[in-house]
Amino acid sequence: MSDEHDIIMECCDDCGNEFEEGAMEYTNANDQYVCDDCSESYVTCYDCCERIHENDSYYPESASDYYCEDCYYSNFTACHDCGYDMYVDDAIYHEGRDESYCENCVPPEDEVDWNVYSNNYVQENDDFVNPSSDNYLEDTFNDIKSKRYVGIEIETNYESEISNDDVTHYIKNKVRRTRIDSDVIIPIRDNAVHDGSVTSEEHRFGNEIVMQPRRGDRIFIDVETICGSLRQLDAYPSVKCGLHLHVDTRDYDWYHFSVLTLMTKLIEPHVYTWVPPSRLSGQWSRPVSQPVSDFRYICDRESFVDFFYDNGGFTGEKYNDKRYHGLNLHCHFQANQGTEIRYHGGTLNPDKIKHWTIFWTNVIDTCYDIAEELRHKGHLINYNSFGDTEMYKSLVNTKRGKVYKTLHSKYGRHSIEYGQSTDINQYNKDSELLRRYLRLPKKDKPYLVQPMLEFVRRRQEHSFMSIQSIFELFNIPTETQKFFQHRTEEILGRNDDHFQRCFINKKSVVEFDRQTMKFKHISSLPSQFLTIDTTRIAEDWLPFSRLKEITDDASVSDLREFVIPNVSEYQVRLG
Repeated sequence: MSDEHDIIMECCDDCGNEFEEGAMEYTNANDQYVCDDCSESYVTCYDCCERIHENDSYYPESASDYYCEDCYYSNFTACHDCGYDMYVDDAIYHEGRDESYCENCVPPEDEVDWNVYSNNYVQENDDFVNPSSDNYLEDTFNDIKSKRYVGIEIETNYESEISNDDVTHYIKNKVRRTRIDSDVIIPIRDNAVHDGSVTSEEHRFGNEIVMQPRRGDRIFIDVETICGSLRQLDAYPSVKCGLHLHVDTRDYDWYHFSVLTLMTKLIEPHVYTWVPPSRLSGQWSRPVSQPVSDFRYICDRESFVDFFYDNGGFTGEKYNDKRYHGLNLHCHFQANQGTEIRYHGGTLNPDKIKHWTIFWTNVIDTCYDIAEELRHKGHLINYNSFGDTEMYKSLVNTKRGKVYKTLHSKYGRHSIEYGQSTDINQYNKDSELLRRYLRLPKKDKPYLVQPMLEFVRRRQEHSFMSIQSIFELFNIPTETQKFFQHRTEEILGRNDDHFQRCFINKKSVVEFDRQTMKFKHISSLPSQFLTIDTTRIAEDWLPFSRLKEITDDASVSDLREFVIPNVSEYQVRLG
């Protein structure tokens, strides 16, 4: 039988020590009594008055009070730049970057925040998929030799409806099985996200697979797994789909991007022959829009941004119209998401993606090296413009000679009055003079004078690189060369009109010499110069306005040797 004076004890819910009943006055987050010492670890939320452990509380600098998690996120946000906790109402939202900032850190609207990293950092950082966090042995570079991170976006359709979450988890599990230990949990690196541009009445179901950046052979290993997984889910690429690469170019300054943009403009006609016609004719992967003549004015980061945004200037909006070019630098300037390559059509073929990645990473690596050579050899010092480099001047024809000057004063667009006529005999003599000046082959019909004059004046705008020069300059491996040779022949066989559209108005073939850092014009294409059908001239005098009515059509008959390489002969030539 208990003594009526027995003392009843109770335990502290946190430390377990015993105290007399009623001696503990404070409770914890679970509403259980705790001792005085343990109670000092608890605070009260300023907003909802809930009792919370200090380790689970938030103490924003701007408020100097404790908050529970729910109340903190309802009332506060952190500055994206400095991390300062501030009231939501005091945060300044930057629409272009989709981030909140304090008043001290908010960047100006519509201004590029361009930070350049070292090339060593770009090659060595582990910011994305890497062996340590993603459970594989090491990065290798046997096929894809570039050490730049590459993110890939695969747009696709499906035969039936499937949720993005189901696709994401299916892909994650398949990728995990390719790792060292398939039981180890790895981060979700690849997400299926909504993309309204890939669906239609005919293709009702679709999305975009966003692959976080990888480098080297890991790109192909995971692409092969993911494309196989998508096919198992009855995925297929329709004409509405595209494939986008995001290549890490955080080490690129204005002179690197100048070289890359110029080289892309010169190789672009070939690139379009490797992809479906819709990639050229559509709105999602337009050609480089800046004329070669405008490159001369680039002299720093600000002038390059002005040059690139020839649509009215940079805006911080994600969907600025400049993003819809095959070479998209807007995502680099707007969101630091690397240089996006958008030319390719939709595909679930891993080999196509591999060779496409090899080609463009080689281009981007080589353009970086060329720009570094320009800088270190003194071509870009003391704020000289890109137009001062021998590289640029060798492409632009500034020494036009007496023949051009004489005939331009006679036939130039500002020299001909409306309704004026020409002596056909004299016109034929002038045409022959220009033909010899341009070293074009003689034909049984005279060439039209005005297009030849325009070509002399703006030769750089009509130029493209030969495919042999492209393969050699960018060190494209033989297997990849053969892949693109086959691709060109395949598309040409299906659609000759597309081939002609790719090279419309292209009349001068150039090569680039790494030793001299200069372009060399190696050929003018006679088939691209119009001739006059003299059988349709009834009189010795003819109005200038009618000259174009009596011309023959241009063709692409002499393009083939510069567009479709014989890879075996090319390899012999390289020794």
